[in-house]
Amino acid sequence: TPGFGDSDPPSKQPTIDDYAAAMGDLIDSQKLEQIHLIGYHTGCKIALVLAKQRPKIVSKIILISAPIYTEAELTNQKKMMGHPKVTEAKNDGSHLTNHWKNNLKRADQLAPLIFSHRQIAEYLKAGENSWWGHNAAFSVKHQDLLPSIKHPILILCPKDDLYEPTLRAKNYLLNGEIIELTDCAHGFLDFHTDRVCKIVNEFLNKKNINLQTTPSIPIPQKINANRKNITKAFLDKQIGQLHYRI
Repeated sequence: TPGFGDSDPPSKQPTIDDYAAAMGDLIDSQKLEQIHLIGYHTGCKIALVLAKQRPKIVSKIILISAPIYTEAELTNQKKMMGHPKVTEAKNDGSHLTNHWKNNLKRADQLAPLIFSHRQIAEYLKAGENSWWGHNAAFSVKHQDLLPSIKHPILILCPKDDLYEPTLRAKNYLLNGEIIELTDCAHGFLDFHTDRVCKIVNEFLNKKNINLQTTPSIPIPQKINANRKNITKAFLDKQIGQLHYRI
């Protein structure tokens, strides 16, 4: 997602539509003609909006947690994650220990400690703007998005912090199903991989799903007018590929 991982951040605070448009640019750059989408938490909303922006190239959609919040739950989520103070650094490092405790609490039972370490490191790489993703996600609602999507949808519902709100999504699906994974939590893709691959492949290979095209919506203009010319590429070495930036 732009601004996360090793990608350049947008020049201003983006919306879910902006994130989806960036993914669309990636699809175009790879000359992909037909795709399936998988979204995880915030990525679910990005996937749904991308399916509306480019409905003809999307075949099926898999969502990992698609919460339908009550107003009280949404207010609490915004308070916990969707504002600048969440990323504020503290002199005593308490912002780091808070992230650590929260990750341990939500991690899958099979996840080793290094999983939480990795999760926190990735989150911190986004810097002071890491709250942008959550803020964008909280500005759109699954109860509005899901009924507008005609593509086949599979929702995987692990027993994480979004478990109960995600179960409410059943009533909003036009063409989909929910599979509960009550023994899974954050990191389950790493630790229940074979099981999840079987579920995903069964869904993607189904022939009897009613395939329909979702009505398209406009794609927003790019907001990231790069002020710097940055070249990114990979160099093949004996030890593998080396990623470099100039």
